[in-house]
Amino acid sequence: MNIAFYIRHMKNIHINSLDLKLLKVFRAVFEEGSVTKAAARLSLEQSQISHLLNRLRKTLGDPLFVRSGRSIAPTERAIVIAPSVQAIIEQIESLGETAALDLSVLTDTFTISANDYERRLLAPHLAECFFTQAPRAKLVFAHTSGSIEERLRSREWDVVISPRSLAGVHDIHSRKLFEDVYACFFDGAILDARTVRQSYGEQLHAIVRFEGNPPSPVDTVLSAMGLKRDVRLVAPSFEALPALLAGQPLVATLPSRLAKGGFEHFVRTDLPFASPRLSFQMIWHSATHHSPKHKWFRDLLAKSVGQIRSTSR
Repeated sequence: MNIAFYIRHMKNIHINSLDLKLLKVFRAVFEEGSVTKAAARLSLEQSQISHLLNRLRKTLGDPLFVRSGRSIAPTERAIVIAPSVQAIIEQIESLGETAALDLSVLTDTFTISANDYERRLLAPHLAECFFTQAPRAKLVFAHTSGSIEERLRSREWDVVISPRSLAGVHDIHSRKLFEDVYACFFDGAILDARTVRQSYGEQLHAIVRFEGNPPSPVDTVLSAMGLKRDVRLVAPSFEALPALLAGQPLVATLPSRLAKGGFEHFVRTDLPFASPRLSFQMIWHSATHHSPKHKWFRDLLAKSVGQIRSTSR
């Protein structure tokens, strides 16, 4: 759908009064839920945001945002037009980039947020292809923490690789990259596979806990069975866990591909019950959705998945 389509379907608008800056102000206030945060995001004064917002209210004939306790909330009209405003901004911004992309002179920095499991799987193949194709560009890896949406909206990150789902967030796009299954890892000198499978619920457990992550699907399944893991060790990352797990009577329930990613010296066995598959998504913001250079980067990430599949059991 093109700009004309959206403009024709935004009724009762004095179209000559609209400009891209007003639309960006609307988007920022809508997504941040705050004039103060929108001003910081757009590097404007609060008074400028308020002035531009009043212009937009007059143009659209609607309050757009109203007080709700100590914050503000979008009106019904604002909720309805938000996807159209986002689409218009994307279309206009895409006009500024040429279709031809010369990777040999590209000097941009591309930031990918991923935790150590995803980095270990993707980084080697991605980095090799990235620097071969765009030798002057920069590649930055960041640890995933806090609000994915806000980090993407502020352009702190370009892409996030995560098992989290942001389906339904109007300005966020995602694409499934790969899946994995859970397996049990343990020190074979201390425990054996048969014992772990037969008495999984009675074992002592080690887990990895990242900031902001929801409960593990494994714990959700166990809860439905009336069971709960006896967690005795919590590690801050997958990279930190092997040294902590060695020599201990602990079971770590982890993505199975870690068998070739730092856990080669541990015994691996299947879970004694069915658990959900882990689905890892590539997530990005609408601001870069139509950008040729960012499309290239996302395609490169997707191709790196082929290397992951080749190491599947």
